[in-house]
Amino acid sequence: GLMGATRLQDMILILPAISFLYFFFPKNMKKNKMQSFLLFAFIIFITTLIFHLPFLLGKDTAIFNSQLHQFWKSGLTHNFRGFFSPSLILTFQFLNLNFSLFGFIFITIGSFFLYQKNLKIFSFLFLWTSIPLLFYGNLLTTAPRFFTILLPPLYIIQGALFNRLFNINLKFKIITLMAYTTLIVITFIPIYPILSYRHKKALLPDYARWISQKTEPNAYIIIGDDRLFMQYYGHRKILGRPLKIHNLSDNELQKFQIKLDNLLNKDIPVYATYIGLYDYDPHKKFSTFIIKNYTLTMIGKHLYEDWHKGELTQRVIYNPLVKINKKSNKPSH
Repeated sequence: GLMGATRLQDMILILPAISFLYFFFPKNMKKNKMQSFLLFAFIIFITTLIFHLPFLLGKDTAIFNSQLHQFWKSGLTHNFRGFFSPSLILTFQFLNLNFSLFGFIFITIGSFFLYQKNLKIFSFLFLWTSIPLLFYGNLLTTAPRFFTILLPPLYIIQGALFNRLFNINLKFKIITLMAYTTLIVITFIPIYPILSYRHKKALLPDYARWISQKTEPNAYIIIGDDRLFMQYYGHRKILGRPLKIHNLSDNELQKFQIKLDNLLNKDIPVYATYIGLYDYDPHKKFSTFIIKNYTLTMIGKHLYEDWHKGELTQRVIYNPLVKINKKSNKPSH
């Protein structure tokens, strides 16, 4: 229920494994398993619903419903590529960054070991792993953070193998400890430079502070997913823009144009980062519209870290800042 409250899609994907666990593992299960399970499911539903009620009944209900609709489209109707799509190749690259080829060897051997030793445990872990993997792994916009939910069962499989080898005899104890230590070292070495850099530098807060130095206190900023950094560290207001992956409608652009023109007509300064202009911009429709209808003045650029490729991939770039001004004889959209 708490998982459903925080990340609804994860709860849905994990329910088959939890249901399997509920029906096949308890030794003292009551006779009426279905009645007991329905009560269990009802508790999950009520817990999830309680945390969503403020959004369903509050003043932002329309926004919440729109987000649910967008999640549905992004997850199933527009973003899901079907089972065993090319996205799976990228997914296994993500997992390889986390486990390494050496680690995958132990996962494979451990799976065979668990299959032979305890079919119930293997089936539970298989459901826990395979269902989220086949869903998140076949999205057009898959990302490393989606697969955090897969890590516990895969580590359990590794741990079961290490435990079995460790308890054979003294020789295997030494071999197991050496293999375990090697696994830790070869997975830690590639990420240490990234961790060290981020320990010493915080580029997103620094970028937001830089923008606050370059803009007026009453300025609005057109920005991307980093809007919370801008509000907290930069103390600037955000001018929301339509963020789409697949299609941006003319109606959404017209509504945005009205908001932007209202600010400019009141002599309120408006700025945009390059990421604010070009991210979530299918067919470059939004950026083309801005460039066509307004005058952009370059203010400067500053180092910026993009996290979209995952925490194990470091992408440091210069993200320019431009000021948006009215264009004389500006054509209407």
